[in-house]
Amino acid sequence: IKHATGYFASGIHAANYFKKFGADAERIFYHPFTSLHANEILKEPISEDKKTEYRKKLGLGQRKIILSIGQFIHRKGFDILLKAWDKTLDEKYSLVIVGGGEEEAKYRLYISKHDLQNVYLLDFKSKDEVFEYYKAANVFVLPTREDIWGLVINEAMAFGLPVISTNMCLGAMELIENGVNGYIVPSNNSQALNAAISEIMEKDLAKIGIANINKISGYTYENVIRAHTEAIEKILH
Repeated sequence: IKHATGYFASGIHAANYFKKFGADAERIFYHPFTSLHANEILKEPISEDKKTEYRKKLGLGQRKIILSIGQFIHRKGFDILLKAWDKTLDEKYSLVIVGGGEEEAKYRLYISKHDLQNVYLLDFKSKDEVFEYYKAANVFVLPTREDIWGLVINEAMAFGLPVISTNMCLGAMELIENGVNGYIVPSNNSQALNAAISEIMEKDLAKIGIANINKISGYTYENVIRAHTEAIEKILH
């Protein structure tokens, strides 16, 4: 690593990784890591009335929604999210987990055993379909045990959603200011996750949504191209 001409870092955590292995800090170039075009980021959060319409369209009832997206595998930590989803949350809100995968039967057994009534487990959806669920949701949660970045964090913020994730998600560590535009909790900690969900649902979600849209507005493919072009030109000259 130390012999490279230059380095692209998604943020301070990536830059520190490069430095640890001998990278010259003067040759580290920052770029916004993303899966979004500029026109896919909302200008403002969706109103609660419109969210209600999306929920009706998707057959998700009328309750406010906590949304999570990812493969149903151990690494994503959805078993921890289900443990965090106690009766108090189940009586007030709906939990929607989109992705499908090998642990679905395990999740359904837990839901049945604990008599949870407002949890939806949905199969993999296309990007356009997933965007509909972001529009219907009120808060996004990624309870991951390990994510190199977690691009769903970017997507949720682009739709004006407050975000809760763990200290094992690099995207959350870069983008979430704990207690301000979301929460970062320890991984594998269902009690901390439950507390964060309960607390954030009492906050002004629209205000947080505006802050997240503003924060993620620079994380676009267009700005990735700009950052790469400027870095390459600097290196060549």
